[in-house]
Amino acid sequence: MIRQISELLPPRAEGYPWVLIYNSEKHGFSLATLYRKMEAWYEEMSPILLIIRDTHGHVFGAMVSTAIRPSEHYYGTADACFLFRFTGKVPHTRELRHYEWTGDNQFFINSTRQTLSIGAGQGHAGLWLDADLNHGRSQRCKTFDNEPLAGGDDEDFIIQFVEAFGFSMN
Repeated sequence: MIRQISELLPPRAEGYPWVLIYNSEKHGFSLATLYRKMEAWYEEMSPILLIIRDTHGHVFGAMVSTAIRPSEHYYGTADACFLFRFTGKVPHTRELRHYEWTGDNQFFINSTRQTLSIGAGQGHAGLWLDADLNHGRSQRCKTFDNEPLAGGDDEDFIIQFVEAFGFSMN
């Protein structure tokens, strides 16, 4: 899976070492903790990779253009933002699907203290996570024109783990 994701990295992340910023099993299930761990990355020019596995074994996530931080407004840029999902549950047969910016809007990242969403439009979020990083939702959105990331028609999911990676450019 890492090889497949590596092929999608934006140019400013290619070839740089991946650095684990946040792991829910190690740091706990908390959006506030994810934000705290991101603080060291605010000044970096690194995109951030979020990888999620739900309780049904689906693996999906997002690449965002900048460190995730609490904000009352949408932020981020199209150059390094996309959603992705792996189809199937058997690791060796999983196909990677990714959804790039459509150009319809610039609703890349919206991260309040209560929720994190990536992609939006017409009341739908491409990827939405709650404050406890327990529940999530993925719907087709105008930003990325994605399928629901957790697979099938089910938009809601329960999170088994979340990881966030940056790319060391030093």
